[in-house]
Parts: sequence; C-alpha cells; structure tokens
Amino acid sequence: MKAIFLPGNSIRNKEWVEELEKNLRGIFDKTEIQYYKHWKSEKEKVDVEHEVSVLMNNLSDSKECIIIAKSVGTYIAMDAVKKGIKPRKVIFLGFPYRWFIENNLEKEAEKINLIKVPILFLQNSEDPFCSYEKLLNFLKGSKLKNYKTYKFEDNNTHDYREYKKINNAIQEFLKK
Repeated sequence: MKAIFLPGNSIRNKEWVEELEKNLRGIFDKTEIQYYKHWKSEKEKVDVEHEVSVLMNNLSDSKECIIIAKSVGTYIAMDAVKKGIKPRKVIFLGFPYRWFIENNLEKEAEKINLIKVPILFLQNSEDPFCSYEKLLNFLKGSKLKNYKTYKFEDNNTHDYREYKKINNAIQEFLKK
C-alpha cells in the first residue's frame, strides 16, 4: 500500500511532512510526499488546481493508495476525489474549516461528501482553523457515514507534531 502525503500551505510544512513521512514509513510499502510548486516561488497560496493535477498525474492506481493530508492538503484531496481518484482510505490532519470560510470556499468544503471511503480525522482540541467541537458539528451536518475522529487534547495549535500518537491512530485505523 502506498501513502501519498499532501501537506499544508506554508513552506513550514515541508519539515513537518518529512518528519511525519519518516515516522509512518514502516506502515506503508511506499510513501510519497507532494512538494508544492508555490514553495519554490515563495508565493503565499497554493495553486489547488495545479496540485490536484500533479496528484492525479502521479497516481497510476489510486485504489492502492491512502491519502494523508493536512490543512489545505485536505482541499486538494477532496478536489482530486471529485475529479475521479478513488483512494482506499483518507486521513485528514487539521481540517481547516475556517480557511474555507475565510477564502469564500465554504461550498467547496462540501466536497467532503464525495469521499465514500473510510476517513480518519485527527484534530487538535483547539486548532485555530477548526476546533475539534467545530469539526464534529461540521461532520454532523455532512452526509459522511464512514469516518472516525481522534482528538488531540489540550492543543491550541494547527501543528500536528505528536508523531507517536499520529502513528498509533493511523495504525489502528488501517486495521479495519
């Protein structure tokens, strides 16, 4: 099984995603990090259309992959699903509901309903882009049926550096 990592928007996520990939490498047969084009040009925002295209071009068999996405990477994953990829499972860290609202993309967040495979949401309790409670409210209003959530207690950041807990949660999710 192959894992494809879609990090968050900021170049700061490069170090984070590399560390996460290193910590999860033993779980998967193959891993791949998608490095965003805007990181090289030092632009502020990811070009979602471009990154979805890159993701789709890199997938020879999406059914044999698991998408692991953080923050804006969740949007890239949802858009790619809308355009036809069918991963085996999806793992979202730091779902950024506030980012969708701030960028007038609230309707785009509804693409979550197109994901028909199991989803694991790993969310900090007080993530500034979406608290765990706000995530639960969002999910209750969605049409999703096959998802699990994991709450990182007493954490008010959008960073997800508890690699051991992430590893354990993902391993448990993959068993099912």
